[in-house]
Amino acid sequence: MGNSEKLHTLAYELLPLYQDLDANVKKVINEHVEECDVCKGHLDNVQETFGIHEEPIDEQVQYIEKVKPSPFKKLILFKRSLLVLMLMVRFLILGMIIYLAQSYLGNASLITSSVILFYFPFVCLTNAVHYLFFKSKLFWIIISFDILILLFFDNLLISF
Repeated sequence: MGNSEKLHTLAYELLPLYQDLDANVKKVINEHVEECDVCKGHLDNVQETFGIHEEPIDEQVQYIEKVKPSPFKKLILFKRSLLVLMLMVRFLILGMIIYLAQSYLGNASLITSSVILFYFPFVCLTNAVHYLFFKSKLFWIIISFDILILLFFDNLLISF
């Protein structure tokens, strides 16, 4: 077996690893591929199969880092959904109290008891959850809103 046959055998075996080869080895293989039609066809086949890219690995890593989703994406989605759900239930309870106030023509004791019976327990539970998940100024805004509702909602409904 001559040197050219050894080079052909080595080049043919290294072609599937072409992308991972050192620059000097790639240069030797490219020189051999220019002379050998069999290796040139094999290199073309390998490039089509494995999709050899000339793009540097650093650029690929930067692209993956840029596209990679946030690890806390589901937690953020859960917190937003929880906030929207609690606000919807809060306004549903207030709507129910307004409906009762209009049905019974502003009976003050009924409105006050409805606020205490329905709204107050819900406020206690949701504010505990808000404190755990939303320790920001949003928590204090919701607390202030709830205090205003508990203190003045019955008087507001009676005046209308």
